Amino acid sequence: MLFTKQNDTNFNVQINNHLLSRTECVKYLGVIIDDKLIRKLHITLVKEQVSKASCIICKLGHYFHSDP
Repeated sequence: MLFTKQNDTNFNVQINNHLLSRTECVKYLGVIIDDKLIRKLHITLVKEQVSKASCIICKLGHYFHSDP
């Protein structure tokens, strides 16, 4: 017996007679979800945001000094 895996990605989803369009990724509750459920795009975005924030904090650290 041979079984072939059918990959049927051409289907339509309707909710209340509204056809939903297919997208590669969507941002939902701050999390980016792609069509393959891989988190690579979300991780890349978070890394960029953390990098920018840490750079800003580092630059602002020169203006604020705490004396013990």
